[in-house]
Amino acid sequence: MAGSGAPVQGVAVRVEGQNRWTFSGAEGRFCLRELEPGVLRLVPERIGIVGATLEVEVGSGVTAEVELIVSERALELPALVVSAREGTRSSAPGSRSTIDRSAVEHLQASSLADLLQLIPGQVAGNPSLASAQQSLLRQVPTTAEAARANALGTSLVMDGTPISNNANLQTDVTILNSGAGSLPPFSSVAGRGVDLRSVSPDEIESLEVIRGIPSARHGDLTTGLILVQTRVGAR
Repeated sequence: MAGSGAPVQGVAVRVEGQNRWTFSGAEGRFCLRELEPGVLRLVPERIGIVGATLEVEVGSGVTAEVELIVSERALELPALVVSAREGTRSSAPGSRSTIDRSAVEHLQASSLADLLQLIPGQVAGNPSLASAQQSLLRQVPTTAEAARANALGTSLVMDGTPISNNANLQTDVTILNSGAGSLPPFSSVAGRGVDLRSVSPDEIESLEVIRGIPSARHGDLTTGLILVQTRVGAR
């Protein structure tokens, strides 16, 4: 029963050292039969309650009545904050945010685009691989043209190697297939930045995002830089 005297249902009561256990019923009662005689230790267990182990001596052929007192205990988890860390470097202007491997694993992202939602000012959305995903670091565009320009001006560098979409010669339209058994539509990213679905979070050890204008040594960019260090590159 609880410390208030009210019966507690669903408490598992096990006999320590023996493979014997049972549950308390609606009235808080429980029954353990055919136990080995001697001093037994009864342990009450249930999520959300705490109770002390009770020792009781049981003789052969003797029925013993005991009372286990339990109390409620709220489940508590240690505080956990998952976000990007802000930082600045005197040698490289622009706001920087760093996301490490622990944040990648906690978020359970489906693509690099999901990880960028940890960056301040980014719009959060449901994970999806159904359409092209591109970076929007410095604005929330109001038109498709603005979104394309923003994504095109953001540079993606993996293990020191720039990933470019400049050689994409697709037609910049949404290709629709009609008819029974046809493939689903997909959107081209020609004339825009890299499709972030191509970067799996499982490969990422850490990433650093520089908003604003990074150093000129990074080359072809106007709206920001995403530096990705893969798990292979970190070794």
